[in-house]
This record gives sequence, C-alpha cells and structure tokens, in this order.
Amino acid sequence: MARYNKKAKRKVARYILNPQEGKQPKIRSEPPSDADVRFLWRVNDRYIDYDFAELGWCHCDSVTLLKDVIKELQSHEGLTWQQVREKSEHNHPWKFGQLPRKLRDRLTERQLDYLPELYQICLASEPRIWGFKDIATYFLIWYDPQHKGYKTKVR
Repeated sequence: MARYNKKAKRKVARYILNPQEGKQPKIRSEPPSDADVRFLWRVNDRYIDYDFAELGWCHCDSVTLLKDVIKELQSHEGLTWQQVREKSEHNHPWKFGQLPRKLRDRLTERQLDYLPELYQICLASEPRIWGFKDIATYFLIWYDPQHKGYKTKVR
C-alpha cells in the first residue's frame, strides 16, 4: 500500500519487495504417509448408520458409548495412524471388495459405495467400530458389538 509524501507531492511505496530467484513451490506427489498424520475422529450424520439391523448404533447404549467407544477413540488421539495400527492387530483397513456382501449392499444402499476401504478399530475382545479414513480423520459408520461385521474362523 502506498502513502502520500507531502514534500515530494507524490505517492511513495511503503514496502519494496524483491522476489527471490530460485524459489520453487512445494508440490507433493504423494499423499502423506500414515507415520506422519495424527489420528482424528469425527461423527457426521452423512456417514453414521443408526438403524442398520446388524451393525447400527442402535445397539450401543449411552453407558457403552461413553465408557468404551469415546474413551477408546480419545486414547488414539495423540497417536499417528501407524501407531493406531500397531496398538492392536485388529485395527486395520478392509478393501471394499473384501467386505461381506451384506456390508457392501448396505454401503451401496446408503450411497457410500464410492469409499475405497473401511477401517476397523477394536474396542475390546469383540466390539469393533467401523468407519473410513479421509487422510487423517476417521469418520464413524457402524458399531459392531459382537464382531458380526466380518466373522473370523475360531482358532
């Protein structure tokens, strides 16, 4: 912004900036890795599924929500996504094609079939939370109290 100099009877530049040569913009060719981004979580009505008979949040009472779900999600908040995966072998992604048919159908019904993968977080021995990861933010979709979303073989 220029100011008016009364003695010179003209406008005088307040600041003179000389651009630096050789300065290049930072262009990221790849998205940040999981070792660099911190875990964040959000609840959004667009994604969360309240009334799914198998895995809806209708199966989660308020005590469970406060004692187990929120407490576990808050315990992940200071960690990177790599540390979240290392915290439990049950915290891992599922590619859309690997999901059981009923889950894929439900995602299609809710117009969420564009998601490339879902991410499962283990609460205790059985309960799981299903959601998806958008760079660093984990958006909740389902609550799975008896690990019915993806049944594993008993060893």
